[in-house]
Amino acid sequence: MLTMRSIALVVTLCWCPTMLWAAPPPTRIDLDSEHSRPNIADEPRPKAGSKLPSIEVVRQPKPELKPKPKAAIQQQPPKRRVAVKMATKEPGFRVQVDFGWITVPRSLVTFAAQVNQFPDLGAYTLDVSVLRTGRGHHDFGGRLGLTFPQVPAANWYLSTEGAKRPVYTEVDLVGVDLAFTYQYRRLILGPLGINLRAGAGLTIAAGSVKRVQVLPTCAPDEYARCPHWREAATEPNALPSVIWPALRGTAGIYLQFNRFSVSFDAGVRNAIYVGGGLSVSL
Repeated sequence: MLTMRSIALVVTLCWCPTMLWAAPPPTRIDLDSEHSRPNIADEPRPKAGSKLPSIEVVRQPKPELKPKPKAAIQQQPPKRRVAVKMATKEPGFRVQVDFGWITVPRSLVTFAAQVNQFPDLGAYTLDVSVLRTGRGHHDFGGRLGLTFPQVPAANWYLSTEGAKRPVYTEVDLVGVDLAFTYQYRRLILGPLGINLRAGAGLTIAAGSVKRVQVLPTCAPDEYARCPHWREAATEPNALPSVIWPALRGTAGIYLQFNRFSVSFDAGVRNAIYVGGGLSVSL
């Protein structure tokens, strides 16, 4: 007897070939050219001049591209502006005391006083300056100066008609300077700095210069030992003026030690000058 499973197997084997034989053959499509209408086998061709059915092309809208959401940026708090105060020199004062030595060139004395022989002219100087600081490297102020001539009493030989005429001269003077002063100071290497000074003012000559002619009976070779006219021929004040210009222009270096400094200068202070000084900032 046939079972149900055997009957199902027989039906399946008989039905499958029947389905394959009953399937229609595939349709053949020919293309004449690249842009021609396809020819489908067993389909009648349209007649010449006949209108082909219109084909409506519907363009679908492009999908809208939405920008990608940006990652949330954490906002930082605004930067705080810190006011930086530039290091500037605070206004103040500086007191400077200078000591020096001046020498008058002999050629200048010969030209101005018409003398041929005379002792060396030199003097000690003492200056006290009070300067206002705090304007960068520029300081301004006033200067009080004292000059102490060191001229020995001796015969000065004047040029009179080509002959040497001796005049015994005693110098007892003190010069007082009242002047405006400008100073430029700047450190260039550690505690070492440059120092430029200039100024102008007046010099007041206090004292006298006595000039006494020798006795006319003295021989020329005895002028140095002959007595002089002590009273009658004495000129108590032989200076042409007691007020003179006070000029200064010096350059030098200085060493800075906190509030104190030591300076060395050379240049012109009414004459050829060389000296040094001490200063303290207040």
